Amino acid sequence: MLNTPFSPWPSFTQEEADAVSRVLLSNKVNYWTGTECREFEKEFAAWAGCEYAIALG
Repeated sequence: MLNTPFSPWPSFTQEEADAVSRVLLSNKVNYWTGTECREFEKEFAAWAGCEYAIALG
């Protein structure tokens, strides 16, 4: 039995919320009109130590 409250999840920093807001308000939210997805894939692949990564939604 859990005797402590759950911590809020997910939780986001103001910096993360601002980054999402910036992308949404740019109206460039897909793979063809924006660059965020491709940049994320490259960074994630580097972090994971592999050559490629594919973001799915």
